[in-house]
Amino acid sequence: LCSVARDGLGGVWDAATGARLATMRSHDAPMRAGVVVAGRDRIATLADDGSVRLWGTTASGSFFPIPGHRERVWTSAWRSDGRRLVTSSEDGTARVVDPSTGGTLLVLRGHRRSVLDAGFSAHDATIWTASRDGTVRLWDASDGRTTAELSAGGPIAVAGAPPDGSCVVVATASRIVGWSIPD
Repeated sequence: LCSVARDGLGGVWDAATGARLATMRSHDAPMRAGVVVAGRDRIATLADDGSVRLWGTTASGSFFPIPGHRERVWTSAWRSDGRRLVTSSEDGTARVVDPSTGGTLLVLRGHRRSVLDAGFSAHDATIWTASRDGTVRLWDASDGRTTAELSAGGPIAVAGAPPDGSCVVVATASRIVGWSIPD
């Protein structure tokens, strides 16, 4: 399990025993989220200052920063094999990074407001992003090209997808809309 806090401190916990396995501290701003790679030993933490850090789950203090976002990072999602991470930000972009090097592979631009959420499709060929501008965009995961722009009919307040990446669902002030994500 992973926990993060507004004071910039996070922890990794053994789910069976409750024992702390690692302490994470390096963000200069409140942490927003911690996302663990399923079945792997890496965590991405996100902070209000636009910083993203990658951590090992067993070595306290083991991290490296992922540069790029200029404002609050809202969410991140791992590709199914753990070899790519997509982040979404208040700066209106999503970024795809290589977690082994920290290098930015793609910057997904086109939304006119904050990108609230992002994720990968079932077979990792498509990335989806949801924005406060009222759109969901689908992107080719290999080159960052926009393949579709879908209207939610109003500013998006919240977005999400099931673990299998088969669809994305968003909520506006007046409706809930969902789309299948082609692969």
